[in-house]
Amino acid sequence: MPMPTTTSAPSPTIVEYPPDSSGLPPALNVELPRSVLCQTLYEHLQAVVDAEPSRPYCTYAGVSWSVSDLIARVDLVAAGLRRLGLARDARVATMMANSTDHICIIFALAKLGLVWLPMNVHARGEGVAYQLAHARPSLLISDTINAASLGPVLEGFPSLSVLWHGAPAGEGNRQFLELLEPEATPDGPPGCAAGAGKNATPGMDDVFCILYTSGTTGRPKGVQLTHKMLALASLGITPLCDLRDGDVLFVWEPIYHIGGSQLLRLPLFKSASLAITERFSASQFWNEARSVGATQIHHLGGIQQMLLKQPPSENDHHHSVRLCWGGGCSPEVWEAFAKRFNVRIHEGYGMTECSSIATVNATGLAGSVGQRLPWFRVDVVDDRKRPLPPGRDGEIALTDLIGGALFTGYLDDREASDAVLDGNTFYTGDIGYLDTLGHLYFRGRKTDSIRHNGENVSAWEVEHIVNGHPDVAESAMVGVPGELGEQDIKLFIKLKPGRTFDPDAFVQWCASRMAKYQIPRYLCLVDEFEKTPSQRIAKKGLDRSTAGCWDRRQA
Repeated sequence: MPMPTTTSAPSPTIVEYPPDSSGLPPALNVELPRSVLCQTLYEHLQAVVDAEPSRPYCTYAGVSWSVSDLIARVDLVAAGLRRLGLARDARVATMMANSTDHICIIFALAKLGLVWLPMNVHARGEGVAYQLAHARPSLLISDTINAASLGPVLEGFPSLSVLWHGAPAGEGNRQFLELLEPEATPDGPPGCAAGAGKNATPGMDDVFCILYTSGTTGRPKGVQLTHKMLALASLGITPLCDLRDGDVLFVWEPIYHIGGSQLLRLPLFKSASLAITERFSASQFWNEARSVGATQIHHLGGIQQMLLKQPPSENDHHHSVRLCWGGGCSPEVWEAFAKRFNVRIHEGYGMTECSSIATVNATGLAGSVGQRLPWFRVDVVDDRKRPLPPGRDGEIALTDLIGGALFTGYLDDREASDAVLDGNTFYTGDIGYLDTLGHLYFRGRKTDSIRHNGENVSAWEVEHIVNGHPDVAESAMVGVPGELGEQDIKLFIKLKPGRTFDPDAFVQWCASRMAKYQIPRYLCLVDEFEKTPSQRIAKKGLDRSTAGCWDRRQA
């Protein structure tokens, strides 16, 4: 099997950042290795293999993988994908749980200049159909466990090729294993898809990933991330997690989420390794972390609250974890979690559209999401986009200082792109304020969406699905305080005349059409909705209390 031409591992260098006119103190001192600017994910892996072939990369299901083990599997997968004849820049969707095969697919796509379309394994029905129709992938690779939910959707995409990963999905269905057959590959330069031509090595500004986010109102939007953006996403974590040689990062975050995919490059920066588990389990979390010798854990949203709700144990301090890092930790939870489990906590802020990480709090200032990374300027602006002084709430705006740190637009949605991008500045839709030392404080979302179970949930998307129920005339979704921080979903429903309502049957109907994290917890029937002059539902007047509501968890 042909191998790509090898290059020596580049020495790190510090980029000269442009002068910053924001008036804020200097940004965090973060080195920007040349590999971030000049090497794709696969090229970086190859350089590390050349320099240190035995360096550990990850453990999964009790098996340890070195970088050499990984690249051997990646090259097999890449050769198999090349045999399929996919054109350069063709899109390949994955609907898979965390696994080494999932990781190998991602590296192989980077090698071939193909575009990765990660899909949430919990997505159902119309949500899946919309992404497939909008992104138009040429190939879908899915875990077999998703076959039942995907079956009805795939009937609408008869030309889409599907490979099933795991147990056989039925007679006549093609398997992922066929990619691993050691057959001769077509002629052509290593690192290109069939028919891609001689200059197929992807550039750092080429789109590598389309990640759908429901962070604002309306349909999910496909954020187009370049090779450079995903590299910067990984680099932004290094000060956040204080990455050191010998670190073991416990990876529960799904790889299809930016929080998981940005971890894949970390073992290439330092001699650190990933300890990968398929999913998060609050009851088994610390046992799993102990068993793999984790030195770092990641938090997002309500994860820390879930762990705090577990029964106290004499083993709460008996682990090797020195740091818990992520986003969404309140000052109260910060103190309780750090004390109970004897770990330090680091917070950060960012969005998929801005290479995931824009600010880092590595000082321990509880409540702050930190100071800016040197490739961004951070401003807080009013409704007319004018910068506000310290202490004043406004919209968080991020300006790209190096070029390529921000996305260039949502897939096939110029209107939505123009609404948030102005040249090299991205208006996040988040509310916050800066203090006099440039520390950023996050206050919530400006748009009609909530954060639930670590996911952005668009009210428009939930309401759009619910309004398709045969008994529903109108609906309105709001967020209410949750037991685990973030928010729970409360749904107001107006029935069609003469219809009756069975909440259990309604929830089952929702479960077949939306992701688990989108299913409302609280249901409340109304006779009428108050409307604005433009005949929109006036959500400001809707009751945020849960008294008297039907509660899915109590039913």
